[in-house]
Amino acid sequence: MPNSESLAGVQSHLKQSELAIYPLMDRTQGLIIQKGNPLRIKTIHDLARPEVRFINRQKGAGTRLLLDTLMQKEGMARESIRGYRHEECTHTAMATAILADAADVGLGLRYVAAQFHLNFIPIEEEIFYLAMKRKLHANKQIQGVMREIKGFAAEQVGYKPKMVRKNQ
Repeated sequence: MPNSESLAGVQSHLKQSELAIYPLMDRTQGLIIQKGNPLRIKTIHDLARPEVRFINRQKGAGTRLLLDTLMQKEGMARESIRGYRHEECTHTAMATAILADAADVGLGLRYVAAQFHLNFIPIEEEIFYLAMKRKLHANKQIQGVMREIKGFAAEQVGYKPKMVRKNQ
């Protein structure tokens, strides 16, 4: 979830570079929770409950940026979340920590929650784009790659292919 300043910067760069963006797929991020959700976690606000042990993604990860953005919108302080500084570098490592009972919840991918048979509460849909020159988009090989990515997305839990409008 980019902030408006970073989004404006990307849009400006794309325009200057004569690039167009083409949506490929959505992916769902949310709260990955211990099986059965024993602490009855439902929202981002539940992360601030004292009994809840959170596990975070590392600084610079898109998931970490999403969490920080959501917390800012909700007026939540980092210090209010037990485990905010407990970081893992991958969604898989975070899910493994939850399985090992080292944490109760983390923000991550629906796909990973499904792989590890953990509970999941959706929070955000993200769109993945491919940026390229408009002429390149017409290339049959590029179209094939885009179809392959969308086909992959259609087969995975937590991912959905995006349709490209004809007028792009």
